[in-house]
Amino acid sequence: MNVRQKDLYKILGVIDSAEIVVIKAAYKALMMMYHPDRSDGNKEEAIKKAKELNEAYTILTDPDKRKKYDMDRSGTTFKSAEKSEEELRTKKELKKSLAEIKTLLKEFQQLVKTLSH
Repeated sequence: MNVRQKDLYKILGVIDSAEIVVIKAAYKALMMMYHPDRSDGNKEEAIKKAKELNEAYTILTDPDKRKKYDMDRSGTTFKSAEKSEEELRTKKELKKSLAEIKTLLKEFQQLVKTLSH
């Protein structure tokens, strides 16, 4: 599948106006879940998911690549100031998902801290 056909923001679970710090946090949390070396399940699926996450991260954290991706994706770098109801609903869902990812990350860090003592 071509990069232009993929929604890289959706892959990382972030909104299209997400700042790089949010993209990095989402990427790190998702890689902790899907990294092939951590996967107890299907190794091939984990490799595929990790590659997809890496591709999205590489493009969305590079300002020039991201600008080009956004232009290819929408035909313009400027989005309408008005958001549709669906976009607002998606934004709320993504914020909730990010909060859940942050909670999982904190729990994981606490577990690692506990196990290291």
